[in-house]
Amino acid sequence: MLSDLLQALPAALLIGVLPGWFWTRCLLASGDHAERLAYTIALSVTLVPAVALVQTYLFTTGVTLAVTVASVALVFLAGLTAYLLLGPAKGPEEPVSNSPSPPGLLTLIPLTVALALALGMLSGIAPGEWMMIPIAILVVAAGVVYLWTQRDKPSPEDRPVLPVATRYALLSVVLLLVLARGYLGPIMNGWPFPRGVDRYEHAVMAGMMMRDGSNESFMLYPPGFHLLTAMLSRLSGFAPLEVFPILAPTLPLLCALACYALAKRLWGPEYGVAAALTAGLLLGGTYLHFEEARYPNFIGEYFLIVLAIAALIWMYASPSARGGLLLALLGSSTVLYHQIAGYSLAVLLGFVSILILPYLLLRDRRKGIYLLLSLALLGFLSVLYAWDTYDLASLVAGMLGGSETGRGGEAVAMAIGTKPANGPGHFLTTLSHPVLWLGLLGLSLLIAGQKRGETDTPARLTMLVWTLLLFFGSLTSYSGFPDRFE
Repeated sequence: MLSDLLQALPAALLIGVLPGWFWTRCLLASGDHAERLAYTIALSVTLVPAVALVQTYLFTTGVTLAVTVASVALVFLAGLTAYLLLGPAKGPEEPVSNSPSPPGLLTLIPLTVALALALGMLSGIAPGEWMMIPIAILVVAAGVVYLWTQRDKPSPEDRPVLPVATRYALLSVVLLLVLARGYLGPIMNGWPFPRGVDRYEHAVMAGMMMRDGSNESFMLYPPGFHLLTAMLSRLSGFAPLEVFPILAPTLPLLCALACYALAKRLWGPEYGVAAALTAGLLLGGTYLHFEEARYPNFIGEYFLIVLAIAALIWMYASPSARGGLLLALLGSSTVLYHQIAGYSLAVLLGFVSILILPYLLLRDRRKGIYLLLSLALLGFLSVLYAWDTYDLASLVAGMLGGSETGRGGEAVAMAIGTKPANGPGHFLTTLSHPVLWLGLLGLSLLIAGQKRGETDTPARLTMLVWTLLLFFGSLTSYSGFPDRFE
């Protein structure tokens, strides 16, 4: 077991970490090592599969060892060249939003009662799912009281600041616990520990990538994850089905790192540690996706989208060409990994283009133009990634001329409105009760946040719209995959 991990880990580091290192230094202004690591992995899994995909098209070959080595080398050397020519990215690192004001006594009373009931329910003293109703009502009441008491209260000038060493120590403990959550199953149940039916389909498509450079004849699916798996297989020597139980337990770690980076940009690194803890250990969906082998969707929705939104929020505060390129690369890469990831981010960016972009163009033309150009590049790259996978030429021609819409149109017709929502019980299982309670209170904290310049309101509005999009998408079959929106 340990020998398998030691054999596969160098391949994962060479493909998933090393190539993006200099790209991160060049595009992201940050002195935070954990944030850099998150973006380094994201840029690696964005650029390396894309370069491999170009090679398979140009040379009509599968993902060979030569293609793998060339892809890693090209991305790494291009990043190094850009770093040497342009230097490291520079810019402010202050959080976009002020820290929420501490709740007063009137807020803490119903919140304390709610947490006492929750403790009783979780410990079995007060059994029954019906306890969720009074707990939720009390948490919402606490949030309403908080909003009412914060109406004219100034925001605290100082946010809580932990010593750097203490913060890294706490984050390290959180990340180790997240890794333990993923690996304890394989360790306790033998290696490999099979998880999820989807792993067989992904193994087949990864094998097709190794052999033919395409999974088109198997099913309509973006190629990013299977390109990545094929390269890991080539370097490590393990077959795709053997790679999954060895490296898949690291996926929840990506979610924790991404949420750390997002919260760090919004409110500061101390909040990032809390976000990593919540997303990595309390949120049920992260483990559920890993358990059911939804690996491409996991990378797209729990990792790449989160970092893309963090980059978007930072564009509100400190727009630049490098920040715009970072947003475009990460946002478009969701199309390379999963349909729902690309679809949900496209809807969110549509709202951003309608609600926030015109505001920025009117109030601060420089910010608005940078954001507009970044979104245009993101859209262009997304179309390139989706062109062959979804047969966009036939889809557009069919929509305009009434002819056949091709594979892409057939896939949309098969998905939209055909899969019913699972209902509140399944929703709560996916989200987990503690996250629901914290989220209900968090919405009040988000809405009540005191304004910090002109970038604060767009950032909080983006977070709110994203939350509502996922919630309502989980309640309707017209989102295509309501269980994924959960």
